[in-house]
Amino acid sequence: MKISVNLATPSSLGERYALAWAVPLALFGALGLVFLARSMVSNLGEYQKVQQKLDAEMLREKALTDREAALRKDLDQPGQKAVFQKAHFVNGLIVQKQFSVTAMTQRVSKLMPESVRLISLRVARPKADISIRFSVVSHDEEGLEKFVENLEDAADFTDLNVANQTPADGKSMTGLVGINCSVRYVGDEAK
Repeated sequence: MKISVNLATPSSLGERYALAWAVPLALFGALGLVFLARSMVSNLGEYQKVQQKLDAEMLREKALTDREAALRKDLDQPGQKAVFQKAHFVNGLIVQKQFSVTAMTQRVSKLMPESVRLISLRVARPKADISIRFSVVSHDEEGLEKFVENLEDAADFTDLNVANQTPADGKSMTGLVGINCSVRYVGDEAK
């Protein structure tokens, strides 16, 4: 009689499921590796494109820096430096001599009482001064007197000269009293 001995242990339920799931999980892992490899190649291509753009920008920046250095070197030449200083000086004078008619008109209007109206305005610039001639009208002489007093007291205006008591345009305005004035405008110089 022959006795056969089976020394194998019975497989458990977990071992049977692990063996059944091993092949699909191995395929899923292989697909994951393929996806990661493809993603890595794509990212590497994008990185190279960005690196090329960055290199081009760095070359452009270096070219601009070199050009700026060459221009600065050219400006540092004695002849160029003198021209630059003269231009800077002239630009400074232009900024100092700017004149705003609207700012001047606003300053004149602040000096006018409610009954006084501006009917004409002329600005002339003989030499360095700004000469202003204007005509104003009012319903009463008190308003004109108050305006003249305000104009004399204003720091923006000097050398007031009241020419006559008729508007400069010569038109007769019934019921209105007018004067012609000339004054030198100092504007921001007074402040």
